[in-house]
Amino acid sequence: MELPVPYGDEAVRLIGRKPLQLAMYAVLYEAWPDGLTIREIEERTYRKLSERREEAVGREQQNFSRRLRAGGGLRDSFVIPGEGSGNNHRYRLVGLREDRPEGGPQINKTLRSWVLRHGRCAQCGRTPAEDGVKLHVDHKLPQNWGGNNEPENLQALCSECNEGKKNYFSSMSGDTSDAIRQAASYDSPHMRIGEALKAAYPEPIPTDILETVASAKSYQEDWQKRCRELRFLGWHWSSTRRKGEGRTQVYYVLDEWPPPWPEGDVGTEIRRIEKDRSAAKRRKPEAR
Repeated sequence: MELPVPYGDEAVRLIGRKPLQLAMYAVLYEAWPDGLTIREIEERTYRKLSERREEAVGREQQNFSRRLRAGGGLRDSFVIPGEGSGNNHRYRLVGLREDRPEGGPQINKTLRSWVLRHGRCAQCGRTPAEDGVKLHVDHKLPQNWGGNNEPENLQALCSECNEGKKNYFSSMSGDTSDAIRQAASYDSPHMRIGEALKAAYPEPIPTDILETVASAKSYQEDWQKRCRELRFLGWHWSSTRRKGEGRTQVYYVLDEWPPPWPEGDVGTEIRRIEKDRSAAKRRKPEAR
């Protein structure tokens, strides 16, 4: 059986960054060639999520039987037939679908309509009605860098801006691309930002790419604040502006950074340093 390794890059590309479905796939993969009942799949899936310290919101609302019977989800990419009846009805992972989507999980019509609802390019602001442009659904963080089909990772881009973005990504070497994809996988937003800056070094990185990587695992409304907070750990960078198609783009380039990340939670360590510095300033005697 030639199937992607659970949680590997190919599995994530086909399934998306969906903890519940990735865990379900891992459970069926590990049970091959035997099948599992719905109860067994559910119990092992939540055990897997617990081991990985991941959660699936609303456990009581999850219908595993429906997820495995209906199209979409795992069945977009894998053959998982149901066999038997009653309490002996089991599901077994057979193989990859020959007609599986090439780019991973597909965007349905409802989601596409939602992304394009404003009818305006997110980068240059042009519209089909006023400027005759064609809008596309774009992944802010590319799928091959770990980007998913969640609404926060999707935007409307005109053909010109979309092509320009693709050219930018394709201009990156394999090592740089792999390093940014790795940066997007960290749990800490500070580490995602810092590692993305390091991945592009010594070249500058566009702030919209940095913002996207910062929000890869959880949306960061004030990602620039997270970026500034890295200065507490000894990180320094400079910014530059470049005029592009229809807009001026801001780039960050890394100047220096400390060797290893601090042990434990990075955000907690930054808050500790900030608190200590504030306390030291309050203790400093007033100048006479």
